[in-house]
Amino acid sequence: MCRAINSIEAAVAQKQSRCCDQAWPQRRVRDHKANKMKTSMTILGGLLAVTGLMGCASTKQSVAMPDQGKTVEDVSKGRIYVMQSPFAFNIASHHVPVPVWQGNREIGVLVGRAYLCWEQEPGTVEISCGTRGSRGVSLRVEAGKVYYVIQYIGPDWRSMGPMTPPGGGELATKLEVVSEEVGLKLLKKCKPAAASK
Repeated sequence: MCRAINSIEAAVAQKQSRCCDQAWPQRRVRDHKANKMKTSMTILGGLLAVTGLMGCASTKQSVAMPDQGKTVEDVSKGRIYVMQSPFAFNIASHHVPVPVWQGNREIGVLVGRAYLCWEQEPGTVEISCGTRGSRGVSLRVEAGKVYYVIQYIGPDWRSMGPMTPPGGGELATKLEVVSEEVGLKLLKKCKPAAASK
């Protein structure tokens, strides 16, 4: 009788062993899928949080915005538009605030597709941006004329190394004076800066 019980126990143990061996690959695949889903949800949550925080930045103009219904409000001055053109696939370049300066006077801050506009007495002016590695422009302003400057923003490739993660590194800006045709085309795609309070 003992022998029969031992053989039954052995058969049951062998059957349980086979069931566990067959279930193991299924459980392993299920656990792997669950871990992959957790990782994906964590990354997605992080991206949404970063995008939400970066969406808080806003465009502002520190100097008076001239009447946009007129070509030049004060004909004894020239009008200057600075418009931002963010780098296509770089999310940060659409959300990072970039200050614009004329000499040592802050004109305003640009974020995304926006523009600053002000009028300036005739003479040579230096326009720059407040980012490291940015290139400004020198502009000779004449009375009654309108000038269009595009602010390109994108990755500063010089700040990137072999260990820089995707989307890492610093942003750089470049200002460029463009023709009236090019300037008006981009101006239609941009929103005016809000007056700072």
